[in-house]
Amino acid sequence: MRRLGICEEKGSGVDKVINAAEIFQLPPPDFRVGEQRTIAILYAHQDFSEMSKDDRIRACYQHCCLMYVSNQKMSNQTLRDRFDLSETKNSSCFCRHSGG
Repeated sequence: MRRLGICEEKGSGVDKVINAAEIFQLPPPDFRVGEQRTIAILYAHQDFSEMSKDDRIRACYQHCCLMYVSNQKMSNQTLRDRFDLSETKNSSCFCRHSGG
């Protein structure tokens, strides 16, 4: 079925889901692993200030993982871009709210 493009390799869709969430500035997806399936839960757009601390931490972690598998370097600027934050206005807010 993988050869016909009907299904993917186990786990190959996770990077695609995280990438799409970043492109559309969505909160980080939540993944639930069952015995026979993995479920990706997507959430509607939220501003950074509206995300819970757990959501911000998960978004930072997923951003870091995505940058790694894309062979790119993560920086404060890539995180600001991810959360659509300006450098001057929200940089201290980012550290304070993300637990950093």
